[in-house]
Amino acid sequence: MQTVPTTTTTTSDVFNGLSVTQDVTLPVSTDETLPLNVNITTSGLSPDINIALVIDTSGSTGNSSGSDVDGDGDNDTFLEAQQIAAQEVFQSFIDAGYDPSAVEITLIEYNSDGTTIGTFTLDQQAQFNTAVNNLNDDGLTNFEAGLDEVIDTWTAAGDVGTDDTNAVIFLSDGARNRGDNGSDELATLETNFGASVTAIGVGSNSSLGDLNTIDNTGGAERVTDVAQLIDVITAPPPLPELQQIEVFVDGISYGVFTPGDGVLVSTPLGFTINDQEITGFPVTFGEDLEVEVVSSFDDGTSVLTSGVVIIPFVPCFVKGSMILTSRGLVRVEELEAGDQVLTRDNGLQEIRWIGSSRVPASRLAKNEKLRPIKIIKDAFGKNLPEQDLFISRQHRVFLQSWHAELMFSSTDILVPAHALVNDTTITVDYSANDVVYYHIAFDRHEVIFSNGLPTESFHPCIATVAEMKPEAKQELLTLFPNMVEQTAAYPAAYPSLKPYEWRMIAKNLNS
Repeated sequence: MQTVPTTTTTTSDVFNGLSVTQDVTLPVSTDETLPLNVNITTSGLSPDINIALVIDTSGSTGNSSGSDVDGDGDNDTFLEAQQIAAQEVFQSFIDAGYDPSAVEITLIEYNSDGTTIGTFTLDQQAQFNTAVNNLNDDGLTNFEAGLDEVIDTWTAAGDVGTDDTNAVIFLSDGARNRGDNGSDELATLETNFGASVTAIGVGSNSSLGDLNTIDNTGGAERVTDVAQLIDVITAPPPLPELQQIEVFVDGISYGVFTPGDGVLVSTPLGFTINDQEITGFPVTFGEDLEVEVVSSFDDGTSVLTSGVVIIPFVPCFVKGSMILTSRGLVRVEELEAGDQVLTRDNGLQEIRWIGSSRVPASRLAKNEKLRPIKIIKDAFGKNLPEQDLFISRQHRVFLQSWHAELMFSSTDILVPAHALVNDTTITVDYSANDVVYYHIAFDRHEVIFSNGLPTESFHPCIATVAEMKPEAKQELLTLFPNMVEQTAAYPAAYPSLKPYEWRMIAKNLNS
C-alpha cells in the first residue's frame, strides 16, 4: 500500500512576548476520514530532538539512595534509581507521541571517565533497556568526564546543531570526587549546541550542591519517585495558556480538543495531537474540502490558524471507460440520460442523470491524489477487468470475500479504489495530462460493469450535491426528492468499507 502524502502548514505569532508555532499536517486528499496531526511549540524549539541521558555509575552509586523510586516497597541503590529513571524518561517520549525517527537518545555512563553506550531511536526501547540494565557501579565520580563525553559524541555525529532541540539529562548521587565542576563543559554545550542541561539528584540521599553548577534550567532538582521525575523532564516550556484546538471543515466545526482530554497531549515541546481522525464531514461532490485548524490561547483572544487548507475530493469514472449497456459496450462520455445500462442486481436500468467534471493538468501536478487509479487487465482474475480501467481514487469496486462476512456480516462489499493499490496490478496513474471524470446515477445505487469490472454508480445525497453548480444540484433534487428529508436519495447497494477495514481483510487474504 502507498503511504498517504501529506502537507504541513506552519504559522507563528508572539503572545505575551513568547513566540508560539503551530504545525498542522493534513493529507493532500481525503475520502471518509481526515487524519489530523498538530504540534504546538515555543520559541527556539525544534521537533528534531537529541537527548543525552548521562548516568553516574561510580562506586558510590552502589549505596542506598534512601528512596523507593519505583514504588516496589524496597529502597533502591543510587544506580538502580538512575536505571529506573532512565527507562521512565525514554517511555515518556514514547507516550508523548513523537515520531520515533525524530528523537535520538544517547546513553552515556560516567565514573572516573565517560563512555558512550549507544544512541537509540524511540523504536529501539528494548535495546535501550538492556543497555541500561547492564550498567555496573565502579570508580570515582567525575562530572567533567560525563559532560565531555556528550560534547565529543554530539560533535562526532555531525548532525547535532543549534537548530535542533538538544537536552542533557544528567543523573547522579551528587557526590563529585574527581575532575573540575564542569562549568567549562556547560558553556561549550550552550554555545555549540544550544543545549539545556537538567541536573537531577536521584533519591533522598543525593546532594545537589555540585549538581547546581552544571544545571542551566533554574537549579538542580532532587527526585524521589517516578512521578516527580516525569514532572521535571516532560513539563512543557512556558506557553500562553492553550484553551483548545478546533477543526473546521467547510466552515463547520467537526472537533474541539482541550488539554488533558486524551487527544491534545502535553509534551516536552508544548502540545501535540497525533493521528486523530476527523469524521462526519460532508463530501462535496466534484469540489474541494476547505479545512481550517484554529488554536486558541489565554481567554480566546489570541489565536493561531492554519488558514484554509484545500483538500480535494473527486469521485467516479474516467473518460474512455466502457460501460455495458443494452447496446453493448459504450464509452462513458457517449452515454445519456435514458440509456439502458446492465446492472449486477437489477438487470437493465435507465440512467436518470449523468454529469462530468474536468481536472486540469495544473491541478494534477499539484496534487497526485487527483490522479486516477489504474486497474490493469485481469487484476482480479480473467477479464476482471477486460482491459485497463481508470477510475477516481474514491470510486468503489465491488468485491466478494468470506473474510468480509466474518467481519462485516456480508460477503459482498464495496472498497475504495485507493485502498486496493498494490503498486503492481493496481497503481496511481501518472500518464494523463488532464482527467475528465463522469458520474452516472440511477433510481437506486447500482453495481454496473465498467471494462467488465463491477463498480458502483453515483450515490446522490445532500452531502455529495451540496456544492454542485446550481443547475445540476436542482436537477438532482428534482429527480431524487427523498434527499431533502432523508439526506440520501436511497440506501447504498452494499456495505462500503473504509480503507483500514479493507486492510484487515487483505491481511487475512495474504496470510
